[in-house]
Amino acid sequence: MSQVEPKKAACLLGPVCLYLFVILGGGILLALAQSLGITGTGHSPTLIHYVHAVRSPAFLRGLGFSFRTTMTSSVLSVAAGTALAVSLRLAKKKDRITETLLRIPVIVPHIVVVLMIGSLFAQTGILARILQPVFPGIGLLFTRIMTGRSGFGMVITYLWKEIPFVAMMVYAALVHVDDDLLATARNLGATRSQTVRYIVLPLAKPAILASFLIVFAYTFGAYEVPWLMGPTTPKALPVQAFIEYTHPIPGHRPYAMAYAVLLLLINGGLLAFFLAGWRKLQQRRDP
Repeated sequence: MSQVEPKKAACLLGPVCLYLFVILGGGILLALAQSLGITGTGHSPTLIHYVHAVRSPAFLRGLGFSFRTTMTSSVLSVAAGTALAVSLRLAKKKDRITETLLRIPVIVPHIVVVLMIGSLFAQTGILARILQPVFPGIGLLFTRIMTGRSGFGMVITYLWKEIPFVAMMVYAALVHVDDDLLATARNLGATRSQTVRYIVLPLAKPAILASFLIVFAYTFGAYEVPWLMGPTTPKALPVQAFIEYTHPIPGHRPYAMAYAVLLLLINGGLLAFFLAGWRKLQQRRDP
């Protein structure tokens, strides 16, 4: 039976990988060709669109804004999600209600979350109407905070979505931790914080790293949340790419593809950097 199951898995993964390769790989190659100006034009490849994008002040501001909001959202999501997962795992009784509630934000689309948070914190939103008699002008303050250059509204949106996602990933890894191991630590005099630090967190490291990379990769390349909740300036890189893509002048299409390719390279480079740094840190701790 064990020899048949890998063959079945290979038969199932083959068409899936082929489909992903054609769709994803074909899209990347097409974007690269358009960014180089060689799609259907007969022209020689040129890097002028990349040079224009990199030299643009809007690109540099957007890169810094995207990295700052993405890093903030990812770190806070992983920290809060891991703490929630650890608390659920160490609880004396299984909290099925909390485990069920954690699944709800994961299945809700980001655009729906934006509408929910917008209805709460908009200038004429629910909270503004409730607090207006006590705090006049609170609605305008909400608008400035949620859509300001700090990207606070974007971070709040991502936290509402990603904290439960991280908690589910880390909790799934901690479920397999043997209860006897935790009981032995307590019997040997380990406090709750020591048990978490020296036993629980080391066993959850792979899940924590995986969740951080997933959250960072998605948040850095997401479009809908920066478009709806982000400031007018600076604009996140995905929003700039979309603006160039929808420009009425067809000559802007290569610039949009250059933005997209640069976004892909920067995102992949940052993920590789984080992964290499994590492995280097682990090698130093565990020689």
